[in-house]
Amino acid sequence: MNSKYNKTIIFSLLLVLCMSVAVAADVTEETTDDITIENNDNEIATSYNNMDYDNNLEENTQSVNPITTDVVIDNTYDNQVFDVSSNVRITSGVAQSNNIAFRLNGNNITIDGLNIVNDETQPIVINALPNSNHISIINTNITVVNTEETKTMAIILNNTQNSLVEHCNVDFSAVSQPLYVYNETTGGYDYFFNTSAILTDGGNNITINANTVHISNSTSNGSFSGTGEAITVRFDANNVNVINNNVTGEGFPYVYGINIYGVSNLVLIENNTVNLTSGNYIGGIQLTSTSNSIIRRNTITGTCFAGSGQCAGLEASAYGIVLSSSYKPPASESTNNLIEFNDIDLSANVTYGIELNIADNTRVFNNTVDVDGDVVMALGIYNSSRCQIKDNDFTVTGNTRELDLYFYEAIPPVTTGIKIINDGNKTADENIIMNNFIDVFDDGVFEDSFTVILIGTTNSQVKYNELYATVKVGDNSVSYDIAGTDLVEENTP
Repeated sequence: MNSKYNKTIIFSLLLVLCMSVAVAADVTEETTDDITIENNDNEIATSYNNMDYDNNLEENTQSVNPITTDVVIDNTYDNQVFDVSSNVRITSGVAQSNNIAFRLNGNNITIDGLNIVNDETQPIVINALPNSNHISIINTNITVVNTEETKTMAIILNNTQNSLVEHCNVDFSAVSQPLYVYNETTGGYDYFFNTSAILTDGGNNITINANTVHISNSTSNGSFSGTGEAITVRFDANNVNVINNNVTGEGFPYVYGINIYGVSNLVLIENNTVNLTSGNYIGGIQLTSTSNSIIRRNTITGTCFAGSGQCAGLEASAYGIVLSSSYKPPASESTNNLIEFNDIDLSANVTYGIELNIADNTRVFNNTVDVDGDVVMALGIYNSSRCQIKDNDFTVTGNTRELDLYFYEAIPPVTTGIKIINDGNKTADENIIMNNFIDVFDDGVFEDSFTVILIGTTNSQVKYNELYATVKVGDNSVSYDIAGTDLVEENTP
């Protein structure tokens, strides 16, 4: 879905992972009903090589010492790694701890009120090892500056249950590193995820609440296509709440605020503020193979500009909320999700406020999207059926130009309010676009500017919207297959 999918090999491989990407008029309800949650425990075979659920997350290099009872940290704990057992509470008696790291290996462990500053000698700060349950990391400040090309993560919850990261401040700086590295033995590419401030791998009943997270590139020498993520949830995580966080990010070629993927379910992403900048790609909130989840009341802002053909993705691209499915069995498809009351304001060469990519039964309600740049759209939909798009306020300001010849997006860029396309196999059926306000102005294309574009869709309904394009209004601003089965009526200027 995004600019990682161009014709170079490495960005094509990223398609497997990231396939990803004013309040509405007459809104009288404070919120819509929550979606009906259906448990889905389907197991699927991943297509990734060398998936590192926890394989390489214990790379702290110094001696390991046991902590078996409650402790108050002082400066004698600096420059060491500690294995922490069950039923332990760790607090601090000093203003700052330097190059200290913890491996949590037990149940009922709390880290409260530490101020940790680490460099490349301890780039993984707090690592809850697999099946360490009832973990609480609260009121803790973590600064990591790693200028070496090694895995860097501030907090890891590795298949934990009933765990909490709350009221923490994480300032995270690492070297840009690619997600895929060529393997000369196999002739393929192996997946290595190296940079995330807060990572949840699997697990159940996880809350990431009221944290402040800033990520940045520590050097200018890293990968031209490297990835940095602020908050990551992946690999069969269930019942995860990512709420009330303040996320900022910059410097990495691919910058993600909140990234959910790997067949996760029952995820609530609510009341987060995300602000990102990059010279290549930003993704505010991305969900891949995520179902039965809610994205509500988030504020997403960002800018992403570069000269055409001068960045890793060929065109600098910005995505507000992306909901997509990976190219794996049907069990990995994203279905039955709700996107509502989000405020998105983005500027980039190519901009997508919201994108649905193989995401059936999605509801997009009461969102405010303001996008501007060169070729921009408020909402793009690909191969998604039975979606409801209602009561949204979309403002689109573009200046359409010819994009780099090799830039690729599953939903080809165009300046418009809503664009829906399918792959020719009736995979974009029965979508409803109703009661939206859409205002599109394209300073590069006048006569061919539209508010809604339907390509190869079936039984879609576009009605009761207030529609303004550059020189077209109402029903005349909707482009669709006249001989098809779509209904376009009663859209007013």
